[in-house]
Amino acid sequence: MAKRKRNPSAKNKVNGVNSKNALVDLNNGPILEPESNLNKNNNGIIKKVLITFFAVFLAFNIVELFVFMGKAMHKDKYPALVGTWPHNYKGCTSIGEYGDMIYAVDNTRGDVYINNKTTGKAVRVLNFKEGVCSALQDSKGFVYVLTRNSGILKLDPKNYSVIAKYNPENSGPFSWMDIDSGDNFFLVNPTSDIIYKFDNNFKKTISFGGQGDGPDGFFNAGKIFTGPDGELYAMNFMKKGGLEIKIFSSGGKILENWPVKEIKNFDSLTNMAVASNGDAYINDTQKSRICVFNMKGKFLGSFSGTEDKTFMIQYAASVTGGKNGLIYVFTYNIGIFKNMDYTK
Repeated sequence: MAKRKRNPSAKNKVNGVNSKNALVDLNNGPILEPESNLNKNNNGIIKKVLITFFAVFLAFNIVELFVFMGKAMHKDKYPALVGTWPHNYKGCTSIGEYGDMIYAVDNTRGDVYINNKTTGKAVRVLNFKEGVCSALQDSKGFVYVLTRNSGILKLDPKNYSVIAKYNPENSGPFSWMDIDSGDNFFLVNPTSDIIYKFDNNFKKTISFGGQGDGPDGFFNAGKIFTGPDGELYAMNFMKKGGLEIKIFSSGGKILENWPVKEIKNFDSLTNMAVASNGDAYINDTQKSRICVFNMKGKFLGSFSGTEDKTFMIQYAASVTGGKNGLIYVFTYNIGIFKNMDYTK
């Protein structure tokens, strides 16, 4: 039998397959193709797809695990209830803890309610027809009321009569004030967004803040709250909505600046308590809860009442306290809680 001639053009390939990688019967063509370049490529692609899929799947589940653990950690934190008392407020836009008293302000009616912070006993109800912005007391027990038109009134704590009046020139008008442990006053000018610091005779010492986009600038300066070591926590209502917290030193230097992302709605009821460790407690009226942040703005958790539901926050109208280890929440009653400890 004559030998079958091989096609020169098929010297290295048989049916498009490299002859080095295939077993060939020269009379009948290829009889086995155990591994082709095409199969190698397909297998490699499939392996890469599977590896990528499992890597993404694993990463997703790890992230979900950390999120779940974080939520569980926050969810399991409940405050210890110390006590409650019924309030006598017709209305209230803010509350503040000063000395042994809780000062509740109704700036619509011009009322200031003064209650013993432990028992809730009503000490005095003051009325200012022109309207009132905020009220507090100094370390000696003297009461100060920031009115809408008459400046700052100093009251004798024995009979609550006006014994002095302050109206700092070239600084006002003012919308809010707070006082530190050294009886220094901080007041907000809502027109210029400048914060002024005064001594106990209302002599101006420094001013800071003002309108601007920088870390120490404001779009709309709101309430301010003194911290445990003289810091000042200031609310800034931002241009595109939302709330920002700016923390200044007692000398007016910006220390921290962070947005409040966990609360979506803010209004004139939004208040703050600053704890002895610097944590900030902010009331979320819409979700009936208190949100807690550290000085850096990290969200630590939130609470809506006690674990056994003996006291629940039905509407978080305001919050105050913190420096002396207790948080006061204004809802249908006043709830008194121990400061939260997120280090455990």
